[in-house]
Amino acid sequence: MPGFRIGAPALPAKDIAYIRALVRLFSYSDKLGWSFVDAAPYTAVVAEAPPAANRSGAIDALLLTMPGHAQLTQKIAYPIRADQLRDWLKRVGDALLPGGAPANAASASAGYTVRYKLRRWPSVLQLDGDPLRIRMATQMSRKALSAADLAGLTGADIGVCAGFIGVLHKAGLLAEVTAPQPPAPASTAPAPASSAGFTSSLLNNIRRRIGLAGK
Repeated sequence: MPGFRIGAPALPAKDIAYIRALVRLFSYSDKLGWSFVDAAPYTAVVAEAPPAANRSGAIDALLLTMPGHAQLTQKIAYPIRADQLRDWLKRVGDALLPGGAPANAASASAGYTVRYKLRRWPSVLQLDGDPLRIRMATQMSRKALSAADLAGLTGADIGVCAGFIGVLHKAGLLAEVTAPQPPAPASTAPAPASSAGFTSSLLNNIRRRIGLAGK
């Protein structure tokens, strides 16, 4: 399971507790490869959206962001809606998996793996003196790789690899290479049972426990 990390360092404690509980629930009920963490590095961050004009000062929206991938940013309503958070985590997680690069979701869904090869060496600013970034750039200068490929070659977190690919992609330093994906092996394991009623009840219990039931 990929190790995607989400945090909310600047939100009120009640909201942090609720998001933590939701991420835990989704990891179990939807098999999403996310964990809530209290410290960087983050694959994604939940933050208060920029203030709207003439508002009262209370939080009225949240911003879901992922460093290096501005196209995946999403503004969601506050109080937090569990379905919005879950859908965004699933979409971003799918985009980070092999063949699911954010700029090429259509190719991925059509059965193609998207990998990236360096056109030219990154600048000192883009490498930031980071030995891991230098290693990743060296690997990508040799052959086309996905975030999952880089994670396997370097032992780094896949979210960190995807973030670096995003930095390089934004700077126009990458050439894209697509290839058909191998067919997924058939699974004989029974699908996990799901229950909308059970999930809804569990969400209500979580909200009551951390004092958000009335919101």
